[in-house]
Amino acid sequence: MSIQKELESFWKGDFGDEYVKRHDEERMVSARTYQFKKMLDKTEDVHSVVELGTNRGHNLGVLHNMLPQAELYGAEINDRARELCMQQTGVKSVFHGSLLDMPEDRTYDLSFTASVLIHIAPESLGDAYGKLYRLSNRYVLLCEYHNPTPVAINYRGHENRLFKRDFAGEMMDLYPDLALKDYGFFYSRDTQYGLTDINYFLMEKC
Repeated sequence: MSIQKELESFWKGDFGDEYVKRHDEERMVSARTYQFKKMLDKTEDVHSVVELGTNRGHNLGVLHNMLPQAELYGAEINDRARELCMQQTGVKSVFHGSLLDMPEDRTYDLSFTASVLIHIAPESLGDAYGKLYRLSNRYVLLCEYHNPTPVAINYRGHENRLFKRDFAGEMMDLYPDLALKDYGFFYSRDTQYGLTDINYFLMEKC
């Protein structure tokens, strides 16, 4: 079995269910609102959004409050997480399955991932980048753990479950019409929001 298939089974199963439970925290609403206000500060006219790897839909819930007129879509592999995401106000549809299999029957003003590419097998990243690129008609946002060179990290006692690298740089190398619009860093010692040390990169098709 490939690493990607192992990862998909991993997130479909008990570990994915436990992840859903761990992220049922009200604190996340204010933290993610702060995050997305910064990450989307240099965007305009965003009327449709797709998130690849929605989990229970906290991000889309925050985006509905920020962009109440925007159509919100997603893809989620875990049954329970998708069910909860569909209950978020403003969410139109969530594809049930791997983000790599998300239909490409339309495009969106913004496609994004948040702590999802880090869990994609390295050999499947090109497919994930292609999916993000083709689903977007303007902006691509990555909010992921960054490292200048690829590295695998032990994740809660599991090997080959979390990978850091320069995701945005690799995407821009693959798609030269993607221009870096903005980037930034959220620091874990900012105790007001309790975020992890994570980077974001906003790119725009030119």
